[in-house]
Amino acid sequence: MRDLVVDQQVAAQVATDLLRRPSVAFKAMTDNTARHQVNHVQVEQARPAT
Repeated sequence: MRDLVVDQQVAAQVATDLLRRPSVAFKAMTDNTARHQVNHVQVEQARPAT
């Protein structure tokens, strides 16, 4: 799968689509690294643009 989504835009769309499945989102958030990355991005997006 990783080889199929080397393009970042495609990878982001695939991840978004998969995370819309509750069971996939639940399993993904049991991965500490994935959860940390999601939290980090949420904080960054919440910051006002300067």
